Amino acid sequence: MSRTILWLLLLVMLCVSVWSLITLMLMTGSPVESPADAAERPMPEVTVTLLQSLDDVEVKGLSQPEIEQFRRFGNLIKPHQLVIRLSPSERTISLPVRSVSIPTGIGNSRAITDIYVRRPLEPARFQEAVADLRAVIKELGAEENEQMKLMATWGDIPGNNDAPGGSPYDHRAGRVHLPEGVDIGMDIKPDPVKGWYYLLYIGVEYERRPRVEALRKEQAANAAASQPVMPPATVPANPTDDNLNAWKQWRQTNDRIDPDRLLNDPDYGPEKPGNAK
Repeated sequence: MSRTILWLLLLVMLCVSVWSLITLMLMTGSPVESPADAAERPMPEVTVTLLQSLDDVEVKGLSQPEIEQFRRFGNLIKPHQLVIRLSPSERTISLPVRSVSIPTGIGNSRAITDIYVRRPLEPARFQEAVADLRAVIKELGAEENEQMKLMATWGDIPGNNDAPGGSPYDHRAGRVHLPEGVDIGMDIKPDPVKGWYYLLYIGVEYERRPRVEALRKEQAANAAASQPVMPPATVPANPTDDNLNAWKQWRQTNDRIDPDRLLNDPDYGPEKPGNAK
């Protein structure tokens, strides 16, 4: 009797599993993808251009909802091929990454100034992560720093969950610079499950960021507007060669009048043309 009940339970479980599989196939319109098929399928490709809008990112191999989600929030947490166009040289760098995050900026700014990248595709031993980082930095066209060389001598540090007493701490690998005016910061981090990975903080240097350039232009415009309007200079009465030449020189260098000195130095001004140097 008990054996009969056991067989009946097994038969019911089998029927439920088959029905679930059929339902899933009907909902997706395609057979369930096996891990082997997923590995052979080409990775999605994301192409971004520094200082261009996040709305203009080119995406291949993702569904339309995934593309809209990425363009809205700038996060893609799945393996893909990341292509970065560097401005102004238009040089491109391409590498497979585990995930990417692009901050969308403050206010209405959508210009891409920072890209956070996780590599490698799977957690690795500490020295494997260091070797991968050094190879990628060289491929990007930068020179590795002394900190990266030092890390290569540390041996395989166990990660947070690799062994009792494993390291839970991040290890900073410093910064490198690309000739296109791009800085890259690097941290090697313990994976929550096992092993290590590293993050690349790719960012446009401070002076080239749109908000900084806009601030510089605003400051220059405010400074120009705050300068006092100078009265036109007049030719001295009965001029001699010396003071006439000084007056001509003042007329040619009028744009270099110092407003602070004009307000505080009684011997400086158009009535003293020889001082307008």
